[in-house]
Amino acid sequence: MPPPDPQRLSLNTATVKQQWTLAQAIEGCARHGIRGISPWRDKLAELLELPIVGDLRGTGFFYALELVKDKETRTTFSDEECETLLRGFLSPRLFEAGLICRADDRGDPVVQISPPLVADTAEIDEIVSILGEVLSEASEKMRS
Repeated sequence: MPPPDPQRLSLNTATVKQQWTLAQAIEGCARHGIRGISPWRDKLAELLELPIVGDLRGTGFFYALELVKDKETRTTFSDEECETLLRGFLSPRLFEAGLICRADDRGDPVVQISPPLVADTAEIDEIVSILGEVLSEASEKMRS
């Protein structure tokens, strides 16, 4: 029987939490060639270049992109604009593009993203590509 593929190994979440901090788990994964957490955040951070993305928050595989009207002043959208942006445009457009995520405005308007825990680089690249395209469209739509 061949040795297990480290790219496909999985640990019980409770075991990981008992034995390691998040930083130790990330460092251990990187040391053993197991990709996942760091490339996900790094790829999402590229979206901070878009005028509509004001902040990236989260950890592990759970992140939110804060959406802003004006990046310099960090002005947020009005309730009416949030309704148009999040429910009228982003949610249906992201779904149409093949991405299921959550657009929410209970605090700051955000798009919450959490890929499957088995997502690899190809899926992460596809998710970020779709987000980039649709958020660019949203930015243009909200400016007009």
